[in-house]
Amino acid sequence: MPINQHRVEISMNSKDRICFFAPNLKGGGAERVISILAAYFAENSYKVDLVLIEAVGPYLANIPTSVNVIDLNCKKALLSLPKLVMYLRTYQPSIVFSSQMHSSTVAIWAAKLAGMKTRVFIRQPTMLKPYYKKNSFTSILRQKTFLKTAKFAEKIIVTSDAMSKEFQALSKIQKDKIEVIYNPVSIEAIKQKSLEPIEHPWFQQGELPVILAVGRLINAKDFKTLIKAFEITLREKQARLMILGEGLLRLEIEQLIKDLKIEEYVQMPGFVSNPYQYMKYSKVFVLSSLWEGFPNSMVEAMACSNAIVATDCDGGASEILEYGKWGKLVPIQNEVRMAEAIIETLNMEKLPNVIERVEDFSVQHVFKKYNKLFNL
Repeated sequence: MPINQHRVEISMNSKDRICFFAPNLKGGGAERVISILAAYFAENSYKVDLVLIEAVGPYLANIPTSVNVIDLNCKKALLSLPKLVMYLRTYQPSIVFSSQMHSSTVAIWAAKLAGMKTRVFIRQPTMLKPYYKKNSFTSILRQKTFLKTAKFAEKIIVTSDAMSKEFQALSKIQKDKIEVIYNPVSIEAIKQKSLEPIEHPWFQQGELPVILAVGRLINAKDFKTLIKAFEITLREKQARLMILGEGLLRLEIEQLIKDLKIEEYVQMPGFVSNPYQYMKYSKVFVLSSLWEGFPNSMVEAMACSNAIVATDCDGGASEILEYGKWGKLVPIQNEVRMAEAIIETLNMEKLPNVIERVEDFSVQHVFKKYNKLFNL
C-alpha cells in the first residue's frame, strides 16, 4: 500500500473507526481543530486515523501515539485522490471528517469512488463569499465545484449562525443538513502553556502595555488597519504592538510600520510555538479581520483572560462576544474607531470576565456535539 504509516495499527477495518482527513498540520485554525478533535476522539477510545495529504507542520508534535497518522505523501489535494480511495477500501472507516474546501471536495469524491458506506462529514471553517473579497476565476470555479459536491456529504458543519445562512443561500442545501458547532478550545492546555515563563523584554514588570494580534499576514486579517489604529493610539497612550504570525504581506506591513515611524513600538516575531505566553502577559488582544468563520486566536486569548477588541465582521466574532458583552466591537477598516476602543480598554478598571464565556467552547463541550452528530 503506497502510503506511509507513522504509527503501528493493529486492526484494519472497524465499525467505529473515524478518519480525520487534512492537507497537513501547518499553523492554521482548521489544522488546529483537526488535531484537537483527532486527539480527543482517540483519548475517548475511538479508533482514529489522521490521514494527511502531506504529514508536515508544527501541530504534528501535539498528536498522541493513540492516533494512527497516515501520510499520503502528496503535494496537492487532487493528487491524493487515488491514495485516499485506496485507504478507504483498506481501512473502511465508518466516518470521514474533513475541513477546508479542497480537501472536503476530495474526501467526498473518494468516498463515492471507493464504493464504501463511509459517511462523510465536512466542515467549512471560513466565510465563503465576503462581499469585499476579490475572487479569481480559479477560486470561483473551485467554490462552485465544492458547493455542488457538498450536497453528497452527510452533514456540513459551520462555525456560526452567519455562516449557516450564507452556506444555505449559496448551496441551496436544505437547512437541516447544516450544523453549527463552534470550534473546540483546549482551555486547560492553553492555561498551562500560558504559565510557561516568557523572557521577552516587553513582558517584564514595569514595561509598557502590549497590544497583541495573532494570525497569518494576509488581506483577510487586515493588520494594516490595526497598525494605523495603533499609530493613533500612540498619540494618546504609550503602548507597544506585537503581531504573531507569518504570511505573504510581511514586507508590505513592515513598510507601513516604517512609513508611520513607529518601528520601535512594533514587533512581528513570526509564527511562535506557544502564543499563549504572549496572550497571558498582553493587555489587549485585537482581532482586525475583514471576515472570520470562527476566530480561534481570539477565543484562545479569552482563555488567557485577555481583554478583547474585535471588528464586527462577517462570521462568528460578534457571536462569540455576544454582540459586545465580552469585548468591544468596531466596524471593519476603521482605524479611528479601533484606536478609540483600544484606548478605552487600556483605561478600563474592570474588564469582562471572559473566562465565563470560553467554557462554551471547551473541547469537552464540543466533543459531545460531534459525538452526537456522528452517532457512533
